[in-house]
Amino acid sequence: MRPFIALDAAFTKVIHHYVLLVAVGQDANNETIALAWGVAPVENYDHWGWFIENLDDALGSLNNRKTVLMSDRQKGLNLAISRLLPQATEAYCCKHIERNIEALCKVDVSAKFWAVVRACNHAEFMERMEQLREHSPK
Repeated sequence: MRPFIALDAAFTKVIHHYVLLVAVGQDANNETIALAWGVAPVENYDHWGWFIENLDDALGSLNNRKTVLMSDRQKGLNLAISRLLPQATEAYCCKHIERNIEALCKVDVSAKFWAVVRACNHAEFMERMEQLREHSPK
């Protein structure tokens, strides 16, 4: 398995309201594989911490710089990663960041956001960030 794990939660829409915590990765054939899942009553630090501890036990030590953990920046999940796997590299889902920026700006800035994401060097990144900032709320 590649040292890349995406962590996210999905909320059930049935009579019982639970949160499905999931971890997915990629195998050597670039196939997406489910690594673990768990059910919790809410998405918070305690439940993410329990999930991450068990994931780490099952997969071996994830607490190293080569392991990349991608998330949606949910506060409980971020805190659990930083406390339980401080050596792991954190990454954030660009699609979630894009939605957050559009909610703040109240206009469609997706093209400008993805131009920032795809910048090839620091100067280009800074130039595109300035173009994106033109739409930020004052």
